[in-house]
Amino acid sequence: MLSHSNSVSFPQTKPMLLFNQLSKQYVWLKHEQRFFHTLYFISKFYKIDVRYVCAIIHLESYDKKHRPTLKQMQYAHSKKDARGLMQVLPTHYDGNPIDLYGITLNLNRGCWYLRKCLVRAKGNPKQAARLYNAGINNHENHYKNWKKYAIPVTENFIRSLAANAQYCPM
Repeated sequence: MLSHSNSVSFPQTKPMLLFNQLSKQYVWLKHEQRFFHTLYFISKFYKIDVRYVCAIIHLESYDKKHRPTLKQMQYAHSKKDARGLMQVLPTHYDGNPIDLYGITLNLNRGCWYLRKCLVRAKGNPKQAARLYNAGINNHENHYKNWKKYAIPVTENFIRSLAANAQYCPM
């Protein structure tokens, strides 16, 4: 029988080290190791730093006033009809829009779209976040009063992302 003093400790894996680090910063991530495991591997598949994705999720679906749990954030719905943790629009998914409330599908489509934004922004994370927030095809040629409305909104998003992210590659 092994006593505690003789027990062997194994080094933590990279996902668990990141989880421990991020769960201190994001209240909604505490006690959600299974979710983080899914998030980690989906973000890795799309070659996006998981810390960047956590910052996007935090800004897109966390409400400081009500301090929702991950389960409550999962069912976030915006006035623009964006859904779930990463606030994915139904136009980015061919199936039933209700499916976007599923965590794995929402993370998959959100990371797919974020990767698309990063490619369009030539790897610039600040520009990619701006595209993610405003829409990849939205620019001043499409909208009247673009500079008056869209630019301040996306700039607030970028400032909040930088302020809330422990890791913000901007």
